[in-house]
Amino acid sequence: MRFFVCSDLISFICPKLSNRMKHLNLILIILILSCCPLHPAYAFFDKDIRLLTMRDGLADNTIPCIYKDEDGFMWFGTDDGLSRYDGKTIQNFKPADTYASVAAIVRLSDDFLGIVSDGYLYYFNRKQETFLPIHTESDTAIGVFNVLPVDDSSFWGISGNRLILCQWEIQQGKEEEKTAVRVRIQKTFQLLEEKGEVFSSLCYDEKAGNGIWLTTNRGNLILFHPDIPEAYQKIPLTDGKPLQVTSILNRDGVVWVSTIGKGIVRYHTKSGNMDRISYGGTGKENLLSHTDVYQTIFIGNNRYLAVTWGGYTLLMPDEKNPEELTSEVYNNTHTQIYRNLETRMISACYDPNGLLWIGTNGGGVMYSDLRSQFYDRYYQDRHNEICGILMDDSHRVWLATYHKGIMRSDIPYAQGKKLSFSKVDTGSGKSEETMLCALKDVDGNLWFGNINGTLTVYHVRTGRFVTHSLLVDGVANRASVWALYMDDKNRLYVGTGDGLLLYNRQTGVCAKLSAAHYLNEKRQPFIRAIAQTKDGTIWLGTSNMGVCRVVESASGGISVENGYERKMKMEYRSVRSLLASSDGNLYIGYTDGFAILSPQQNRISARYTTNDGLCSNFIGCIAEDSEGHIWLGSNSGISRYGRRQHLFYNYYIAGSNRSAVFSDKTLFFGNNQSLTYFNPEDINAYPTNGRVLITGLEVDNHPVGTGEKINNQIILNRVISFTDRIVLDNDNKDFSLTFNNLSYSDEQQKYNYRLLPYQGNWLISDEGEKASYTNLPAGEYVFEVKNIHPNGQTGAVTSLKIVILPHWSQTFAFRLFVSLLLLGGVAYGVRLIRIRQKRMEHEMQMKHELLTVSMEREKERQIRVERENFFTGVAHELRTPLTLILAPLQELMKQCNPLEDFYKKLQVMYKNAASLHTLVDQLLYVQKIGAGMVRLQLSEIDLVQLVCNVSEPFRQMAEIKGLQFDVDLPEGKFLYWVDEGKIASAVQNLLSNAFKYTPAGGRVLLSVSYLMKSGQGYCRITVSDTGAGIPEWLQKHAFESFVTGDNVPEMSTKAGIGLHIVKNTMDLHHGLVTLKSVPDEGSIFALYIPEGKEHFAKDSYELIDSHQGKTKQNEELKPEPFLPIPENKIQETAAKKSLLIIEDNEDVREYIRSLFISRYAVSEACNGEEGVRIAKEQLPDLIISDVMMPVKDGFTCCREIRMQQETAHIPILILTARAEDADILQGCNSGADDYMMKPFNPEILKTKVDNLILQRERLKRIYTKALMLKQESEEGEKEDAFLQQLIHIIEANLSNADFNVKMLAEQLNMSQPTLYRKVKQRSDLSVIDMIRSIRISKAATLILENRYSIQEISEMVGYSDTRTLRKHFMEQFGVSPSKYMGSTD
Repeated sequence: MRFFVCSDLISFICPKLSNRMKHLNLILIILILSCCPLHPAYAFFDKDIRLLTMRDGLADNTIPCIYKDEDGFMWFGTDDGLSRYDGKTIQNFKPADTYASVAAIVRLSDDFLGIVSDGYLYYFNRKQETFLPIHTESDTAIGVFNVLPVDDSSFWGISGNRLILCQWEIQQGKEEEKTAVRVRIQKTFQLLEEKGEVFSSLCYDEKAGNGIWLTTNRGNLILFHPDIPEAYQKIPLTDGKPLQVTSILNRDGVVWVSTIGKGIVRYHTKSGNMDRISYGGTGKENLLSHTDVYQTIFIGNNRYLAVTWGGYTLLMPDEKNPEELTSEVYNNTHTQIYRNLETRMISACYDPNGLLWIGTNGGGVMYSDLRSQFYDRYYQDRHNEICGILMDDSHRVWLATYHKGIMRSDIPYAQGKKLSFSKVDTGSGKSEETMLCALKDVDGNLWFGNINGTLTVYHVRTGRFVTHSLLVDGVANRASVWALYMDDKNRLYVGTGDGLLLYNRQTGVCAKLSAAHYLNEKRQPFIRAIAQTKDGTIWLGTSNMGVCRVVESASGGISVENGYERKMKMEYRSVRSLLASSDGNLYIGYTDGFAILSPQQNRISARYTTNDGLCSNFIGCIAEDSEGHIWLGSNSGISRYGRRQHLFYNYYIAGSNRSAVFSDKTLFFGNNQSLTYFNPEDINAYPTNGRVLITGLEVDNHPVGTGEKINNQIILNRVISFTDRIVLDNDNKDFSLTFNNLSYSDEQQKYNYRLLPYQGNWLISDEGEKASYTNLPAGEYVFEVKNIHPNGQTGAVTSLKIVILPHWSQTFAFRLFVSLLLLGGVAYGVRLIRIRQKRMEHEMQMKHELLTVSMEREKERQIRVERENFFTGVAHELRTPLTLILAPLQELMKQCNPLEDFYKKLQVMYKNAASLHTLVDQLLYVQKIGAGMVRLQLSEIDLVQLVCNVSEPFRQMAEIKGLQFDVDLPEGKFLYWVDEGKIASAVQNLLSNAFKYTPAGGRVLLSVSYLMKSGQGYCRITVSDTGAGIPEWLQKHAFESFVTGDNVPEMSTKAGIGLHIVKNTMDLHHGLVTLKSVPDEGSIFALYIPEGKEHFAKDSYELIDSHQGKTKQNEELKPEPFLPIPENKIQETAAKKSLLIIEDNEDVREYIRSLFISRYAVSEACNGEEGVRIAKEQLPDLIISDVMMPVKDGFTCCREIRMQQETAHIPILILTARAEDADILQGCNSGADDYMMKPFNPEILKTKVDNLILQRERLKRIYTKALMLKQESEEGEKEDAFLQQLIHIIEANLSNADFNVKMLAEQLNMSQPTLYRKVKQRSDLSVIDMIRSIRISKAATLILENRYSIQEISEMVGYSDTRTLRKHFMEQFGVSPSKYMGSTD
């Protein structure tokens, strides 16, 4: 058998060129290949080569050795350390910080790898990712150049000329000591006698049990048996010349020795023969790609792979002569040339599952999945799109192409054979034809659709081509034929760019289906595919109207329906391929995805895109294999759709696929460059590693390494892949796990994973091999992951227990602490509750006591109120009789002669009645004190001057009584903030008592002094006398009210009220009153008044001007002084005037009536309600009313009279026994014109009544003066034509502001003096006053109309500004226009 070998000619001439020369070699090779009419060689390893370099994370690009461990991890020994690869990531390790070139990697045990570097063996724990230090018996390092494991605790090693058997064990470190490996040499064998000869490599003998093959640098091959060490066998490989051996392999009775410069030396153990495989010679010595061979490995099927300095060579038995070898040399392959891959290969590793790894010198690691090399491919020499594929009954493959028309395979198709194609001559005479589709009918004939709208048919019986024109109504079709389908009724459907044609094979006539009519479209559908599902429905795939359903009626009529994409809200509707599957569904390939349509549901049931795992959204063709798998040809590759899992398995082996067919157990895919074909059963659907490994852990987005601290926690002590359980602090509860089945396959892997109990159902990892979890609650979890196989089955489950610790606030210790704290809190709370209960009981008791006290106080308050009401009523009842006593007495005293005895008796009566009146006032004041109604009126007063003023009236009294009265006053002023009236009253009370109880000849002293007491300054006013004194028992109650001296004759009069008022006055001033008294010697009263006014800060008081003496409020309430009114005025005022007296006491009412009956018409009312009624009926000129009356009191009566328009103008005089300031204020607020207290002076009452009537009469005259002027002129002086003319002229010129006396005289045709004289004779007014009066009167009339504003009225009566109008109006009416307007309401 001959085979194509692309030899490296340059390497043959000079096998060891430098790198610069290597690049020159490549250029020369490319030039040579470009001149040769040969296609590039595509080797089995040349497909889908993947590359790992330092860019991907390798420690170095030179790879002396490669090893795959039992778990599937790949280990690469580099010139600068050790690299581990899991198919996704690379991790590097070094035994020290220095440069370390790894020469060999061997398995020592499950956990340990032996790493040979620079002649020494290092122990690497692959599960803890650490190098362990080595301890020997002599504490000296044992140098070894190669290692051969015996078991998990011993190994063979070659060290120079010695073969040693070493035993090792792990020595656990104590305290600060690190864990180490302790090594001791069990046996040493000295097999080499020649000086300078050393061992170079070793391997086990495949048949001799524990026999070992060794090579030396002198070209000797030694077979050593440890059981009989003396009986070793030495075989010379050379004639004693040095031989540099790189590796040794014993398999199938042949020892393969790889060398530098000598190729491969083989020793046949059965025959004892030797042969040499090399490069550059003849026969076997020209089978390799280079003489420098670094390693030879077995790759299955009796094939060996030799990696050389010039590429790799595949060695295999010759088919014709199995005893001989043949080879395929791959040193300048298609991929190597175009990807510029490194050809200096120095190591290799073959995984029996189908992966081949090759280490290079400076080019990293190349590897290829031989499992993915399941396909064959026919390459075209030019761009020529394959639009349709058919296999005829003789197993020849036919292609409908775009540029070469119809092509056919040169030989019938058979699995394992490569296809080649040739163009078929159809007899059209055209060198270039375009066929867009192909179809095989039931007779085996082949139909092809042409771009020119015709059909080309190949008849298998005759072997001839026939071209048919498609006639529609006698007109040949010109639209390109893109799809052909023959239904179960043997009818041929022809899909064109201008609709659907139905071809009659017997007549050759076509019927065109008017699809546009049924689809409500202006143009015909552009049909790219036709298919028929199991239910007999014909489906059309169009590029402009989506999927269309052909509906055939019972009568044979055909219509078309669409709109399936619109229901799915699909934006694009361009269909490129259809497949009617064996499951009854219709599979649709769009330009933007893949969909499944269910004919039973008559809708699209599923739709997929690259987001769901497709390798491309452009689905150009669809096919179904014998197992029911759906294969999709797309722009980026081939995808296999798993119906059960709804998953896609992508194969990136061919792009831009436009046609596909399954025939003879083979799938064919055609694109614009090649035809790819393979048996789908040859695809290994199962991962090489059936078990999934967890390969990475990330916490808080940080990869976690062994022994690395994350958030102050060491999470991993071993590699995550070999960890069964991890514990995470609560701060590390956000984590991610990466997993991998270490298949290293280019095929997309799929996994099921879940986290129990957080996730009950399995999740699918489609695009990524990573599961992330965040913010998980504390607890125990189990992460599970497994492979998903394309047939729907799953692999073994890999589990990892994960414990997330609770937050410190949720730990047992914290909860115990909290529980104890809660128990303590409960105990404390119970104690508090008990204390609170006791406190509440105490509070309830206190509340009860307070309630009792409050009730007692309320009772006392009610008693006090009742007492106040009683005394107020009593005072009123007393004042009313006193009024009837004092008033008549005053009249009688006025009529009698003061010298008569009768007058003296009247005087005594009047004096005692006045004393009784004073006592009543004091009683009322005491009640005000008790009610807290006494309020100070403060002003800054000179107390020295006040005391001096008070003492003056008593000097005359002292002379009358024969007493010595001394006043001791200091110089200067004592300015204090006091209520002047109350202090004066207090001093008067004390002086009155002193004068009252001091007998004739006694002494009374009044003094004023300054005193400091407890840091506070005081003014002390002292009143002392030499009277009878006060008994000791009575001194304690001297300042209480209503205290009498019943047991002491001298104290038989009332003594308590005045002193009680004095005590209250001093309390209000925050002062003090003291009493010192000795019976029969006298008494001393002292008043202490504090200086300043800070002590009044919390009191309610009123500041007044000391110069005014009283507040403005009191001034308003103060009655005006009444002067006697002349008799003529009284008569003038009282003429025909009426009075209304409202009084419930008949005697008082009769007495008041007697005072006024001679001059006034008097009406009477016995209560307020009757008084209001009479006032409204009779409209009296003045009302005298009492306050305390039945039905309605005087205040209510006054308010109602003021509120009624017809009675609002009547003056009201209130006459009552209620003499409090509040009562006076209330009376004024209710509308009273004056307020007079009982008992009253009859003369004052008369004068007040006369004054009120006179004032109201004057006011009335002022208001009506101007108005009456016009009326009197018209009614009383009608005969005076002059005045009528005068008034008429003035009224006619009212609006003229410039109208004056001169203008008036001119209009009257007289001089101004004559006008003045005539007016003077008829009126007291001057001409100017008359003009002004008429203007103002007119203004008043207009105001009463209430139709104009003041400004408008001013202009109407001749005033240029309202200010002048207001001034003259005030002068004439006494009020402003606005008040005048209000008074009329």
